[in-house]
Amino acid sequence: MFNKLKYLALALFIIPCTFLFVACGSKAVTLEANHIELSVSEYVYDGNAKKPEVTIVIDGKEIDQENYVVTYENNTNAGVATVVVTANPDSDKIKGSARKDFVIKPATYTEEAQVKSVSTINSLLADSNYNEVIIKKAVLSIDEDLIVPANKTLIFENPAVLMRGGNVSGDGIIKSYVDSPIYLSYAVQFSDYVFLTENISGLFGSAIVLGLPQNNIECVIDLNGHSIESGFEIGNYDDEDEVFVDYSMDLTICNSSTDEETYIGTAQSDYGIAVFANEKVTINLDNVNLLGKNYSFVTNGSNIYQDAEIFAENCSFGSNKTTIGAFLPANYNYSFENCDFVGLSAYYAKSGTHSLVGCDFTGVEETYSEPQYNSNGAYTTGSALIIDSSKGYVQTLDVTVDGGKFSSLKGYGIEVCTTGDIASYSELEIIGEPDFTDCELGNSNK
Repeated sequence: MFNKLKYLALALFIIPCTFLFVACGSKAVTLEANHIELSVSEYVYDGNAKKPEVTIVIDGKEIDQENYVVTYENNTNAGVATVVVTANPDSDKIKGSARKDFVIKPATYTEEAQVKSVSTINSLLADSNYNEVIIKKAVLSIDEDLIVPANKTLIFENPAVLMRGGNVSGDGIIKSYVDSPIYLSYAVQFSDYVFLTENISGLFGSAIVLGLPQNNIECVIDLNGHSIESGFEIGNYDDEDEVFVDYSMDLTICNSSTDEETYIGTAQSDYGIAVFANEKVTINLDNVNLLGKNYSFVTNGSNIYQDAEIFAENCSFGSNKTTIGAFLPANYNYSFENCDFVGLSAYYAKSGTHSLVGCDFTGVEETYSEPQYNSNGAYTTGSALIIDSSKGYVQTLDVTVDGGKFSSLKGYGIEVCTTGDIASYSELEIIGEPDFTDCELGNSNK
């Protein structure tokens, strides 16, 4: 009897304790990602391991750190890193493990020294830890392909002469920040954006020369309130072989500043901008002032192509008494809106299709001269707008004038020349109400 009671009492003691143990064990909560709070969720790569502080919160209550162990995965390089929280085996609060991600963003790499190896730049651009690579004062000999992957940006700050031997490929972005006199022939060819941070003047006659590209160009050059103090040549023309190179160009030259002193070319430069290009060219000018000793803006009259396009708005062409504002013999499509042309002949058209909307033309020559009918270019006339389809140019010349103002000290407001050996057909259409009140000899001479 005594033994039975003894075992019964023991059973009554053990069974509740067993139930109590099970009940106590059932209170441990299985860890989930939403229980994990991180002190920092986003870093920038710097080569060091990132370890955000971890807090476990369940039902609004923070769990003591003695209940779990924290480890980290992939927490040095750019990309997605992970925190892993694992409950201690003897914890009566939590059980299991959970994971939570955080981000290490790619960084900007800056090379202060002159990097002369394209392979070095390629390796930096290929490194997933960098989304932007800045190369300062580089003198590059590009004898191999330069590859800029998508979602990457390559920035040159004050590049010197860049010699081409390889191509540039990839879908990334290349920018150049320029504040010193340099020859940009090759830098611009593979830059998507060029920003002037100071006035520049060319070491080789022209500050910027776009010629002989080895691939297509799509580029924005922002004067950014600064000036290119010597002429600017644009072209896909091979002087040695005397042929046009078959690459396309989409170039925008703009000025994001309202500084009226900003300009391209000076009175000592032969021109502000000269365009020598094939038919796959589009030039956009916006808020740019052009000067030049002979021409502020000129195109190549030997170019027979018809698909090249010149667009300009809010620009000025020429502002002194020694310059022809614009001389345009190339057979391009020209569109000028709200632009000012000033010169011995303000605007001289010999070929192409011209749309002139709301522009001001001022001929400043004090003595009127008849246009010279040959293929050699513009001559001083004193007139505001010359439409000259005579001799030497086989393309059609069509001009549409919409409003605007025409001023001339001793010449004509609009002068249409079809005498001599006519080699093309000229058409003038005037719409709107042009202002000829300041013209000495009248509206036109036909």
